Amino acid sequence: MTPIKQPQERDYLNDGIYTKEFILPQGSKTLQHVHKHSHTSILATGEVLLHINHDVIRRVKAPAVLYLGADDVHLIEALENSTWYCVWHTDIKDVTKVCESLIKK
Repeated sequence: MTPIKQPQERDYLNDGIYTKEFILPQGSKTLQHVHKHSHTSILATGEVLLHINHDVIRRVKAPAVLYLGADDVHLIEALENSTWYCVWHTDIKDVTKVCESLIKK
């Protein structure tokens, strides 16, 4: 059995807009997590299952724009090779510190 590749993550910060990009190989999942703030997500390519609060909420095919609420426990499961973006406004200027400020622990 071939092991499933792990998602790749990239961070972008420009003029107060922080974007996290997930490159999701087929069969991979993001880590389950919770954000302090609501945000927009964009499925640019592929097809995924969106899990919210431990349930599969919906199957999503690109292109799609979605809204994820604050305090929703969520993860993304790639049904095919996919690219997913999360987008937030931030006043933090250091890209290495933005993500840490958004995740609820």
